[in-house]
Amino acid sequence: METAAGKRLANFVYAAPEQRSAGKDVSTAADIYALGLMLNEMFTRVVPHGTNYRLIGKVAKEWGFLDAIVERMLRQSPADRYASITDVKGAIGRYQAEAISLQRLSEIDGTVIKVGEIDEPLAITPPKLIGFDWNRGQLTLILDQPITDNWVQALYRMGSYGSIAGKTPESFVFRGNKAMVQAEEYQVQTMINNFKNWLPTATQTLRNQLEHNARMKAANARKNLFLEREAEEQRLRVLAQIKI
Repeated sequence: METAAGKRLANFVYAAPEQRSAGKDVSTAADIYALGLMLNEMFTRVVPHGTNYRLIGKVAKEWGFLDAIVERMLRQSPADRYASITDVKGAIGRYQAEAISLQRLSEIDGTVIKVGEIDEPLAITPPKLIGFDWNRGQLTLILDQPITDNWVQALYRMGSYGSIAGKTPESFVFRGNKAMVQAEEYQVQTMINNFKNWLPTATQTLRNQLEHNARMKAANARKNLFLEREAEEQRLRVLAQIKI
């Protein structure tokens, strides 16, 4: 069957306004219009008609940036639509990039950075001296729990402390729950007394260090988020301002 002169060929479900009236120029703009209808229908399952059609963002939030593109593709005047499919593809890429940046900004703004809690038991409760042994000039002190390297380092740098005959905290060697040091017979009691006094001070020193580390970690995280937000804002400005 041949089409007579003046007859219109179109699937009017996807026809542009200019295809519905005789004598109107029909160009690539009509294809852009049809593609806009199909793009919306892919998500909403409804071919949009009129101004109050169902939006993509209502059924697929992450693709909501397409609504602005579809709106331009469906404008009544062909001159107001995108000039080509290439322009449509470029707009999709740009709008998607903007949507990703906006989502990231929202995530950054919703990020709550807390100072981490101290989860080192020896930074909360000092170890207890529960026994000792002395044999041939070596004093062995027995604690109620194994000692960590962090606690030992805190003991070594705790600052002010009492000592005898140059026996400082650095003189002690730790293995598990034992602390060993060379001591003369007459030094044993004084060294035990000193060691017991060191225990809570070392624990407080460790706690102070861990709290300081936690504050620094939180401060660095906040700084990194600030820099990331600045970068995303700069990216958004470029995407919004630069035209191809």
